[in-house]
Amino acid sequence: MNEPIVVMQGLVKSYEKGRTEALRSVSLEIATGEFVAIQGSSGSGKSTLLNMIGALDRPDSGCLRVAGEDLSRPSDLSQFRSRVVGFVFQLHNLIPTLTALENVLIPMFEVKIAKRMARERAQTLLQKVGLNGKSHRLPTELSGGERQRVAVARALANEPQIVLADEPTGNLDSKSAEQVLHLLIDVNRESGVTLILVTHDGKIAERADRLIQIRDGRIVS
Repeated sequence: MNEPIVVMQGLVKSYEKGRTEALRSVSLEIATGEFVAIQGSSGSGKSTLLNMIGALDRPDSGCLRVAGEDLSRPSDLSQFRSRVVGFVFQLHNLIPTLTALENVLIPMFEVKIAKRMARERAQTLLQKVGLNGKSHRLPTELSGGERQRVAVARALANEPQIVLADEPTGNLDSKSAEQVLHLLIDVNRESGVTLILVTHDGKIAERADRLIQIRDGRIVS
Protein backbone atom coordinates (compact mmCIF):
# COMPACT_ATOMS: atom_id res chain seq x y z
CA MET A 1 0.00 0.00 0.00
CA ASN A 2 1.28 3.46 -0.89
CA GLU A 3 1.75 6.22 1.67
CA PRO A 4 -1.51 7.97 2.63
CA ILE A 5 -2.19 11.23 0.80
CA VAL A 6 -5.31 11.94 2.89
CA VAL A 7 -5.35 11.49 6.66
CA MET A 8 -8.31 12.61 8.76
CA GLN A 9 -8.81 11.96 12.46
CA GLY A 10 -11.96 12.80 14.41
CA LEU A 11 -13.20 15.26 11.77
CA VAL A 12 -16.29 17.22 12.79
CA LYS A 13 -18.27 19.68 10.68
CA SER A 14 -21.63 21.28 11.40
CA TYR A 15 -23.75 24.01 9.83
CA GLU A 16 -26.53 26.34 10.99
CA LYS A 17 -24.68 27.16 14.24
CA GLY A 18 -24.29 23.51 15.11
CA ARG A 19 -27.88 22.45 14.43
CA THR A 20 -26.92 20.32 11.41
CA GLU A 21 -24.07 17.85 11.88
CA ALA A 22 -22.59 17.05 8.47
CA LEU A 23 -19.59 15.03 9.71
CA ARG A 24 -19.38 13.30 13.09
CA SER A 25 -15.89 12.29 14.22
CA VAL A 26 -14.78 10.89 10.84
CA SER A 27 -11.42 9.14 10.67
CA LEU A 28 -10.10 7.94 7.32
CA GLU A 29 -6.91 7.35 5.35
CA ILE A 30 -6.65 7.28 1.55
CA ALA A 31 -3.48 6.02 -0.10
CA THR A 32 -1.62 7.83 -2.85
CA GLY A 33 -2.84 6.55 -6.22
CA GLU A 34 -5.96 4.89 -4.80
CA PHE A 35 -9.38 5.04 -6.49
CA VAL A 36 -11.97 5.46 -3.75
CA ALA A 37 -15.73 5.65 -4.28
CA ILE A 38 -17.94 7.27 -1.66
CA GLN A 39 -21.63 6.43 -1.40
CA GLY A 40 -24.42 7.66 0.83
CA SER A 41 -27.94 9.04 0.69
CA SER A 42 -28.68 12.71 0.17
CA GLY A 43 -27.53 14.68 3.20
CA SER A 44 -25.30 11.88 4.50
CA GLY A 45 -22.18 14.05 4.44
CA LYS A 46 -20.41 12.68 1.39
CA SER A 47 -20.12 16.02 -0.46
CA THR A 48 -19.00 17.72 2.76
CA LEU A 49 -16.28 15.10 3.07
CA LEU A 50 -15.14 15.87 -0.48
CA ASN A 51 -15.18 19.62 0.21
CA MET A 52 -12.94 19.10 3.25
CA ILE A 53 -10.38 17.14 1.25
CA GLY A 54 -10.45 19.80 -1.49
CA ALA A 55 -10.04 22.68 1.00
CA LEU A 56 -13.34 24.21 -0.09
CA ASP A 57 -14.48 24.12 3.53
CA ARG A 58 -12.82 23.81 6.93
CA PRO A 59 -13.54 21.32 9.72
CA ASP A 60 -14.83 22.58 13.06
CA SER A 61 -12.48 20.22 14.86
CA GLY A 62 -10.27 17.21 14.25
CA CYS A 63 -7.12 16.75 12.17
CA LEU A 64 -6.97 16.81 8.37
CA ARG A 65 -3.78 16.45 6.34
CA VAL A 66 -3.86 16.29 2.55
CA ALA A 67 -0.64 15.90 0.54
CA GLY A 68 1.31 16.93 3.63
CA GLU A 69 -0.70 20.12 4.20
CA ASP A 70 -2.53 20.65 7.50
CA LEU A 71 -5.97 21.81 6.33
CA SER A 72 -7.35 22.08 9.86
CA ARG A 73 -5.25 25.20 10.53
CA PRO A 74 -6.15 28.68 9.23
CA SER A 75 -4.14 29.58 6.12
CA ASP A 76 -4.54 30.77 2.55
CA LEU A 77 -5.48 27.57 0.74
CA SER A 78 -5.98 28.94 -2.78
CA GLN A 79 -2.48 27.87 -3.82
CA PHE A 80 -3.05 24.44 -2.29
CA ARG A 81 -6.21 24.00 -4.35
CA SER A 82 -4.43 25.15 -7.51
CA ARG A 83 -1.43 22.85 -7.04
CA VAL A 84 -2.83 19.72 -5.44
CA VAL A 85 -6.50 19.22 -6.31
CA GLY A 86 -8.55 19.00 -9.50
CA PHE A 87 -12.35 19.20 -9.22
CA VAL A 88 -15.04 17.62 -11.42
CA PHE A 89 -18.64 18.41 -10.40
CA GLN A 90 -22.00 17.01 -11.47
CA LEU A 91 -22.68 20.27 -13.28
CA HIS A 92 -19.61 20.98 -15.41
CA ASN A 93 -19.40 24.60 -14.18
CA LEU A 94 -17.81 25.81 -17.41
CA ILE A 95 -17.83 29.54 -18.09
CA PRO A 96 -20.36 29.88 -20.94
CA THR A 97 -18.66 32.83 -22.66
CA LEU A 98 -15.29 31.05 -22.92
CA THR A 99 -14.27 28.37 -25.40
CA ALA A 100 -13.33 24.85 -24.35
CA LEU A 101 -9.65 25.78 -24.63
CA GLU A 102 -10.09 28.93 -22.53
CA ASN A 103 -11.98 27.02 -19.84
CA VAL A 104 -9.11 24.53 -19.56
CA LEU A 105 -6.60 27.39 -19.35
CA ILE A 106 -8.26 29.04 -16.32
CA PRO A 107 -6.61 26.96 -13.54
CA MET A 108 -3.17 27.58 -15.08
CA PHE A 109 -3.47 31.32 -14.45
CA GLU A 110 -3.13 30.56 -10.73
CA VAL A 111 0.26 28.86 -11.11
CA LYS A 112 1.76 31.29 -13.61
CA ILE A 113 2.63 28.92 -16.46
CA ALA A 114 4.03 30.64 -19.57
CA LYS A 115 1.21 31.41 -22.05
CA ARG A 116 2.59 29.28 -24.87
CA MET A 117 3.21 26.31 -22.59
CA ALA A 118 -0.26 26.68 -21.05
CA ARG A 119 -1.97 26.68 -24.45
CA GLU A 120 0.01 23.64 -25.56
CA ARG A 121 -0.92 21.80 -22.40
CA ALA A 122 -4.60 22.75 -22.76
CA GLN A 123 -4.63 21.50 -26.37
CA THR A 124 -2.95 18.25 -25.31
CA LEU A 125 -5.53 17.70 -22.58
CA LEU A 126 -8.44 18.36 -24.93
CA GLN A 127 -6.92 15.86 -27.34
CA LYS A 128 -6.60 13.36 -24.49
CA VAL A 129 -10.30 13.66 -23.68
CA GLY A 130 -11.25 13.32 -27.36
CA LEU A 131 -12.05 16.98 -28.14
CA ASN A 132 -9.09 17.96 -30.28
CA GLY A 133 -11.22 19.46 -33.04
CA LYS A 134 -13.56 21.30 -30.68
CA SER A 135 -11.19 23.47 -28.66
CA HIS A 136 -12.67 26.73 -29.98
CA ARG A 137 -16.31 25.83 -29.38
CA LEU A 138 -18.36 27.41 -26.62
CA PRO A 139 -20.03 25.15 -24.03
CA THR A 140 -23.42 25.72 -25.70
CA GLU A 141 -21.96 24.22 -28.88
CA LEU A 142 -20.99 21.00 -27.10
CA SER A 143 -23.06 18.05 -25.92
CA GLY A 144 -23.46 17.31 -22.20
CA GLY A 145 -20.86 14.56 -22.37
CA GLU A 146 -18.43 16.82 -24.23
CA ARG A 147 -18.88 19.60 -21.67
CA GLN A 148 -18.07 17.17 -18.88
CA ARG A 149 -14.97 16.01 -20.77
CA VAL A 150 -13.84 19.65 -20.93
CA ALA A 151 -14.38 19.75 -17.15
CA VAL A 152 -12.14 16.69 -16.75
CA ALA A 153 -9.44 18.34 -18.89
CA ARG A 154 -9.73 21.48 -16.76
CA ALA A 155 -9.38 19.41 -13.58
CA LEU A 156 -6.10 17.98 -14.91
CA ALA A 157 -4.68 21.32 -16.05
CA ASN A 158 -2.20 21.73 -13.19
CA GLU A 159 -1.26 18.05 -12.94
CA PRO A 160 -3.01 17.57 -9.58
CA GLN A 161 -2.13 14.86 -7.11
CA ILE A 162 -5.83 14.29 -6.33
CA VAL A 163 -8.95 14.47 -8.50
CA LEU A 164 -12.21 14.95 -6.60
CA ALA A 165 -15.30 14.05 -8.60
CA ASP A 166 -18.76 14.73 -7.16
CA GLU A 167 -21.37 12.74 -9.13
CA PRO A 168 -19.46 13.46 -12.38
CA THR A 169 -21.75 11.27 -14.48
CA GLY A 170 -25.03 12.15 -12.74
CA ASN A 171 -26.44 14.28 -15.57
CA LEU A 172 -25.20 12.18 -18.49
CA ASP A 173 -26.67 9.45 -20.66
CA SER A 174 -25.14 5.99 -20.20
CA LYS A 175 -22.72 6.25 -23.15
CA SER A 176 -21.39 9.68 -22.13
CA ALA A 177 -21.20 8.57 -18.50
CA GLU A 178 -19.05 5.60 -19.46
CA GLN A 179 -16.72 7.82 -21.51
CA VAL A 180 -16.22 10.26 -18.62
CA LEU A 181 -15.71 7.47 -16.10
CA HIS A 182 -13.23 5.75 -18.41
CA LEU A 183 -11.26 9.00 -18.66
CA LEU A 184 -11.07 9.38 -14.90
CA ILE A 185 -10.04 5.76 -14.35
CA ASP A 186 -7.37 6.08 -17.05
CA VAL A 187 -5.90 9.11 -15.30
CA ASN A 188 -5.85 7.18 -12.03
CA ARG A 189 -4.27 4.05 -13.53
CA GLU A 190 -1.81 5.67 -15.93
CA SER A 191 -0.69 8.73 -13.96
CA GLY A 192 -1.10 7.51 -10.39
CA VAL A 193 -3.43 10.39 -9.55
CA THR A 194 -5.56 9.68 -6.48
CA LEU A 195 -9.22 9.58 -7.53
CA ILE A 196 -11.97 10.18 -4.96
CA LEU A 197 -15.41 9.91 -6.52
CA VAL A 198 -18.84 10.44 -4.99
CA THR A 199 -21.50 8.41 -6.78
CA HIS A 200 -24.97 6.95 -6.25
CA ASP A 201 -24.34 4.38 -9.00
CA GLY A 202 -23.43 0.97 -7.59
CA LYS A 203 -21.90 -0.19 -10.88
CA ILE A 204 -19.47 2.74 -10.83
CA ALA A 205 -18.63 2.12 -7.17
CA GLU A 206 -17.79 -1.52 -7.94
CA ARG A 207 -14.94 -0.38 -10.19
CA ALA A 208 -13.16 1.45 -7.39
CA ASP A 209 -10.31 0.00 -5.34
CA ARG A 210 -12.36 0.69 -2.21
CA LEU A 211 -15.91 1.72 -1.41
CA ILE A 212 -16.65 3.96 1.57
CA GLN A 213 -20.25 4.23 2.71
CA ILE A 214 -21.31 7.19 4.81
CA ARG A 215 -24.54 7.63 6.74
CA ASP A 216 -25.62 10.55 8.94
CA GLY A 217 -22.12 12.01 8.88
CA ARG A 218 -20.38 8.79 9.90
CA ILE A 219 -18.47 6.19 7.91
CA VAL A 220 -20.37 2.93 8.32
CA SER A 221 -18.31 0.62 6.09
